[in-house]
Amino acid sequence: MSSANSSSTPTDRVAKQRGIPTRCNCGEAVSRFTSNTVKNPGRLFHRCPMGSEKDKSHLFKWTDKSVVEEIEDIQDLFDVLLVDNIEFQKSVRVGEAMMKGHESRNEEMEDAIAHCEEKIA
Repeated sequence: MSSANSSSTPTDRVAKQRGIPTRCNCGEAVSRFTSNTVKNPGRLFHRCPMGSEKDKSHLFKWTDKSVVEEIEDIQDLFDVLLVDNIEFQKSVRVGEAMMKGHESRNEEMEDAIAHCEEKIA
């Protein structure tokens, strides 16, 4: 579900990616690591293997933020599917009503044919 968006500020490391990243902008596959810093002990993050503390042009993203974005995107898709489902159900009801109308018309025509056959016989 990741998609690239352009950077919004000059301090951004790389172009933003929504959701769990799979590749850095350089093309390298990103890996997941666990922070061992005092500030973020045990916190998971994704990072490009080509990046470093000094080279800020490669991807670095906290995994918890990525997961929240994934959930938001899934919720957006769910909302769209819910609306689509409601519209589909309306269409089905209209189609069913049309079929009943056609069935009724078919019965009328069959009755008319039977009546004509009785007159001929």
